[in-house]
Amino acid sequence: MPGADHQRSFSPDDRARLGRVEESLAFTERAVEQLSTEIADINRRVQAIARRIAQIEQRLDKPPGEAQTAAGESDAGPGSPDAA
Repeated sequence: MPGADHQRSFSPDDRARLGRVEESLAFTERAVEQLSTEIADINRRVQAIARRIAQIEQRLDKPPGEAQTAAGESDAGPGSPDAA
């Protein structure tokens, strides 16, 4: 009968081995999902840090007279040469 070879029965050892392989595969798939989530989170954090660094670099590139404090006043203090 053609195709009858694929219908052979598996031994208990074969079934146990297949069970272990399937369990390992499921564990691996879960680990990949978790790592992918962690990598995406790390990527978001790195992008946020890169934006903050770029903002800091822009502030540092400005001449001292142009730097503004949070209150909108010049960084120059009352006794500094830049104070008006």
